[in-house]
Amino acid sequence: MLLPRIQALPGTTLCQACAREGELPDKSPPYPTPPPTLSKCPRCGSATIVRENSQDGEYFIGCTDFPGCRWTAPLPVTA
Repeated sequence: MLLPRIQALPGTTLCQACAREGELPDKSPPYPTPPPTLSKCPRCGSATIVRENSQDGEYFIGCTDFPGCRWTAPLPVTA
Protein backbone atom coordinates (compact mmCIF):
# COMPACT_ATOMS: atom_id res chain seq x y z
CA MET A 1 0.00 0.00 0.00
CA LEU A 2 1.40 3.38 -1.01
CA LEU A 3 1.04 6.31 1.32
CA PRO A 4 0.11 9.72 -0.09
CA ARG A 5 3.01 12.05 -0.65
CA ILE A 6 3.17 14.97 1.77
CA GLN A 7 4.57 18.26 0.55
CA ALA A 8 6.05 20.88 2.83
CA LEU A 9 4.64 24.38 2.74
CA PRO A 10 6.94 26.84 0.93
CA GLY A 11 9.60 28.25 3.25
CA THR A 12 8.90 25.70 6.00
CA THR A 13 9.44 22.07 6.86
CA LEU A 14 5.79 21.68 7.88
CA CYS A 15 2.98 19.96 6.02
CA GLN A 16 -0.45 21.53 5.54
CA ALA A 17 -1.90 19.56 8.48
CA CYS A 18 0.75 20.97 10.84
CA ALA A 19 0.12 24.47 9.54
CA ARG A 20 -3.59 24.13 10.30
CA GLU A 21 -2.68 23.32 13.90
CA GLY A 22 -0.87 26.65 14.25
CA GLU A 23 2.66 25.29 14.21
CA LEU A 24 4.06 27.67 11.61
CA PRO A 25 7.33 29.30 12.66
CA ASP A 26 7.42 33.01 13.41
CA LYS A 27 8.64 34.74 10.25
CA SER A 28 8.34 38.30 11.46
CA PRO A 29 10.93 40.71 10.10
CA PRO A 30 13.95 41.48 12.26
CA TYR A 31 12.72 45.09 12.56
CA PRO A 32 9.07 46.08 13.10
CA THR A 33 9.89 49.31 11.26
CA PRO A 34 12.96 50.45 9.34
CA PRO A 35 15.71 52.09 11.41
CA PRO A 36 15.18 55.86 11.87
CA THR A 37 18.05 56.67 9.53
CA LEU A 38 16.20 54.87 6.71
CA SER A 39 12.59 55.81 7.52
CA LYS A 40 12.18 57.95 4.37
CA CYS A 41 12.94 56.95 0.81
CA PRO A 42 15.89 59.03 -0.43
CA ARG A 43 14.59 58.82 -4.00
CA CYS A 44 10.95 59.97 -3.64
CA GLY A 45 10.50 60.93 0.04
CA SER A 46 7.82 58.30 0.81
CA ALA A 47 7.94 56.17 3.95
CA THR A 48 9.91 52.92 3.90
CA ILE A 49 8.97 49.44 5.05
CA VAL A 50 10.75 46.17 5.83
CA ARG A 51 9.94 43.65 3.11
CA GLU A 52 10.77 40.00 2.47
CA ASN A 53 12.41 38.90 -0.78
CA SER A 54 10.12 36.26 -2.27
CA GLN A 55 13.07 34.53 -3.97
CA ASP A 56 15.38 33.92 -1.00
CA GLY A 57 13.40 34.95 2.10
CA GLU A 58 15.90 37.67 3.04
CA TYR A 59 14.59 40.94 4.46
CA PHE A 60 15.34 44.37 3.01
CA ILE A 61 14.08 47.94 3.22
CA GLY A 62 11.88 49.15 0.40
CA CYS A 63 9.81 52.17 -0.54
CA THR A 64 6.08 52.08 0.25
CA ASP A 65 5.42 53.70 -3.14
CA PHE A 66 6.44 50.46 -4.94
CA PRO A 67 6.02 49.86 -7.88
CA GLY A 68 6.12 53.60 -8.59
CA CYS A 69 9.47 53.83 -6.82
CA ARG A 70 11.82 50.84 -6.79
CA TRP A 71 14.38 52.09 -4.25
CA THR A 72 15.66 49.39 -1.88
CA ALA A 73 18.44 49.02 0.68
CA PRO A 74 19.82 46.08 2.66
CA LEU A 75 18.96 45.88 6.33
CA PRO A 76 21.75 47.14 8.57
CA VAL A 77 23.69 44.38 10.32
CA THR A 78 22.94 44.30 14.04
CA ALA A 79 25.34 43.08 16.69
